[in-house]
Amino acid sequence: MAIYRTRTIGEEMQLFQLLSKFKIVIYFNQLFRKFKKNFKSDLKGKFTIILFKPDNAEVKQYHVPACCNFILKITAGILLTFSLALISHTLYLANYIKNHETDFAKVDRLESKLITAEMTVEALTKKNTDLTSANLPTIAAFEAEALAALRNQTVSHTSLSRGSNDSRGRTLEEIASQDDLSLADHEKLLQLIYDTAVNNAKQLAHIPSILPLKGSTYVTSPYGYRRNPFGGRSSEFHDGVDFAANHGTPIYATADGIVSFAGWDYGYGRKIVINHGNGIITFYGHNSKLLVSAGTRVKKGDKIAYSGNTGRSSGPHLHYGAYVNGKSINPLTFTNK
Repeated sequence: MAIYRTRTIGEEMQLFQLLSKFKIVIYFNQLFRKFKKNFKSDLKGKFTIILFKPDNAEVKQYHVPACCNFILKITAGILLTFSLALISHTLYLANYIKNHETDFAKVDRLESKLITAEMTVEALTKKNTDLTSANLPTIAAFEAEALAALRNQTVSHTSLSRGSNDSRGRTLEEIASQDDLSLADHEKLLQLIYDTAVNNAKQLAHIPSILPLKGSTYVTSPYGYRRNPFGGRSSEFHDGVDFAANHGTPIYATADGIVSFAGWDYGYGRKIVINHGNGIITFYGHNSKLLVSAGTRVKKGDKIAYSGNTGRSSGPHLHYGAYVNGKSINPLTFTNK
């Protein structure tokens, strides 16, 4: 007695899907064979091209293999596809340019303004250089007169001589020229001369009249406007003087004063700021090592740091700057350089 197991619905569906896939494979296999057969027959055949003249009975025939026709179709398809892609890309670019025409015009205007501004800055820089060069003798003479006036400053004090002789508002030379000075008056005069000399020396010591480097003091970037050293066509205001200095070159205080800042600055790296009094401030940037801290009293010529390449710097050097009453000035104004 034969026993037949009834298949479930799931098994029936799996069998149906399997048969369907098998039929699809057979169909594509037959289709491929048919295409292959037709392709071979097409390649074996030939095409005949006939050329004749309307006014002449002469006829010319050219037999072309069928494979050439296939190659021509492939080539025509490729050219058509390339042409459509080129047309689509051209239309896309035209639409993109049309939509961003305003932005392109704005960029052109900004570039034109930038070129004009750069030309203006170059002209002003040249004019400033010419004026400074032409007036250097006058500036030097003025500085000499100022120092001379500081040394021979007028003193105010009580009367040194007997009677009604009043020495206020007179120079030491005028006071010393009196013939009727007593011994006590001479002692007071000598003390006054000494005090005046000490005061003048203190005032001169607080003027940054020396350079922060010893030996070679080659200036790589002067004070004023300059082209951006980090590239591009922009310009920037250089609020100091850059001295060429190898890494680790000693840096010296240019005048007596108190260190008001000694630490890290984003632009100048390891930076030192010294307050010299009378509204004069100097600062020293891009150092590799600091030898002083805030609150330290320094004397003119004291070693305060070593040069380096910290902060926004393109190479080892010293950036030396100065302020007078909060306004940036050329720090070399106080020196003979």
